[in-house]
This record gives sequence, C-alpha cells and structure tokens, in this order.
Amino acid sequence: MTKIFFILFIFLCVASLAKGQNKQNDTLFKITYRPAFHSISQLTIYKENNIPKGIFITISGIEGKPKLDTALATISNEIYDSYLNFFSSYNFPGNINNKSDTTKIMEIGLDGINIDGIYYADAAKRVFEFWSPYHDGKSMALFKMTLKDLDKYFKNKGNKKYLKWLKMYSK
Repeated sequence: MTKIFFILFIFLCVASLAKGQNKQNDTLFKITYRPAFHSISQLTIYKENNIPKGIFITISGIEGKPKLDTALATISNEIYDSYLNFFSSYNFPGNINNKSDTTKIMEIGLDGINIDGIYYADAAKRVFEFWSPYHDGKSMALFKMTLKDLDKYFKNKGNKKYLKWLKMYSK
C-alpha cells in the first residue's frame, strides 16, 4: 500500500507540472479525498490560458499493481466563479495559512473520509481539512459541491466506480 501512495504522490507532482500549472497563481484549489476504505484521490481546479479546467486523479490497486486514472475537463466560468464565491466566505477549519489552529481539534474516526486541501487566494495559501461525517455545514457543502462537479465533468469509465464509493461518504 505504501508503494501505491508513493506512486500517486510522484504522479500528482508530475501531472501538475505537465498540465501547465507551474505557476501557483493559476491554481484555484487542490482537494485530496482520503476515504477510510478506499484509495486516495485528488481534484485540482485551475485556469490555463484564462480557461477554467480541472484534473481528477484516482488510484486503485489491481492484482497488487497500482492503476492511475486521470480525468481532465474544461469547466464553465460559472462553476469556477461559484468556487471563488464559496471560498470567499469559507471558515477554513483545521488549519489557517499553514499554521495549526489550536482552538479546534479535528475529529478523526475509523470510518469516514478525511478531506484536506489548499486554496490559493491572492498570494496567501489557505489550508483546510475536515472529516466526514462529523463536520460543519459549510464543509459538507464544499464536499457535496465538488462531488456534483466530479460527477458532471470528471466521470469516465475508469473512475465511475470510485465516484460511486466517494458519494457514499457524503450521506
């Protein structure tokens, strides 16, 4: 399993550079889903040549070998703007600007999904994390918002089953 996570990490780094995201300013946010009983995945929303796009990467093990599935999509300006509006009023639970927020203890359980991400606002990074099913309403709204867009823009033959599993964590 460690080998799978290492390969995913390397792939995520390479994929970000390969897709023209070498400037941090182009990336709106990255969110990583860490389900308790499934492999991790990552969604990145960014602009390339002023066109909103995204990349969704999933990893799975088939006969002990890691299999990566990448879905690329061009998203609408309306969806991109809805994320901008959402994050403008988001509380960023867990961590604030890469420093631990000691006033809140993130509750983590054995079943559920850990969700963490980075929002790139202006020159500052805003870091967030939460655990499902025990999280605040805004975090649940973010989770459901991304799931809706994953289903609409990033569903392909390779990750259809993974998205079905991921949706189970939003109930």
